[in-house]
Amino acid sequence: MTAFAGRDHRLDIARGLALAMIFVDHVTGNWLANVTLQNFGFSDAAELFVFISGFAAARVYANIWRKEGAVIGIGQIVRRIRTLYFSHLVLFVLFAALVTVLAKHMSKPVFIEAMNLHRLIQVTEEMLPAILTLQFQPTHLGILPLYIALMTWLIVMLPLIRSRPYVAVALSLAIWLVAGVFRINLPLHLGGQWYFNPFSWQAIFIVGAVAGLHQELVEKLKKPWIIGLAVLLLVVCFPLNLYTKFGFFADLAPQRFWDIIQMLTFKSYEAPLRLAHFLALMLVASVLMPRRDHPALEAFKPLALMGKHSLNVFCFGILLAILGTAAMEVYGTGWAMQVAANLLGFAAMLGLAAWCEWWKKNISRRKRELPAPKPV
Repeated sequence: MTAFAGRDHRLDIARGLALAMIFVDHVTGNWLANVTLQNFGFSDAAELFVFISGFAAARVYANIWRKEGAVIGIGQIVRRIRTLYFSHLVLFVLFAALVTVLAKHMSKPVFIEAMNLHRLIQVTEEMLPAILTLQFQPTHLGILPLYIALMTWLIVMLPLIRSRPYVAVALSLAIWLVAGVFRINLPLHLGGQWYFNPFSWQAIFIVGAVAGLHQELVEKLKKPWIIGLAVLLLVVCFPLNLYTKFGFFADLAPQRFWDIIQMLTFKSYEAPLRLAHFLALMLVASVLMPRRDHPALEAFKPLALMGKHSLNVFCFGILLAILGTAAMEVYGTGWAMQVAANLLGFAAMLGLAAWCEWWKKNISRRKRELPAPKPV
């Protein structure tokens, strides 16, 4: 039996894997978070999600741009931005309501503060405009605002990505470098800055977009010595990351060395070592990736289904992570709770993806079956 026909579901599988890891990493006390991507190097599922988003967006909208022109292409990107924006607002309302109800049920008001929602309750009339302008981002709700900013940036960069990919990458890295050196970021209401700095994280998005449109450039990088350097970087980053996550090997080097490593892996600004680790990981993954019709891909259909409906599954996964965190807070982090939280979370996300797939096919079939309107 061959793997999926038509659509290249390797991208969906990778996106589904990123969504699963984001859920796991967001459940406080989750043992599975010790074996996700973040523990094997400096980058994590957020980089994977952003990279794949750039990869997929460039393919989709460049094709529309080419076939139907710039006006339609830009219009479709704006339409996607609108969808992301309203999805974020709906997710925010559900997130705030869920956290508030759980905090009351657990008799732990500190849960509201842990999710960075206390200011919303204290000065609601001030925070509402900040919510609408993305200047208030509670814990776990920073990815969609970042995605909105990156899709807006794609409108500017897509013509350059299509025609001058080297220039697009150079410009993107220049912006990343300036943002990192001079600490340029977008502000949040009442102080603070975006957790995912869009001026920094756009580098991964644009590199992903270039990789999506120019596979030949990726192939040029698959030289033995380049792959060897990428593997070496991944190997070196593994023990270094054990210090940043768990404090291992602290006595093997002076504290100044570890301070530098922390600075070079700062997540908000996608610091150099973090960016290098992720790009090396993607290069090695591109070499090891099976062909798109490989029968082994059939086993990953659940991940592909989740990745295909990534926006809905992502939003649902954030809410499920809050429920999982609350459950472990109340009932402990024993093995039974660990198994229940993860299995129920995965099953719920997969169930939503399956429902979305059924709904999409059902609506499409009904539209095809509707009779054509008769001329007046």
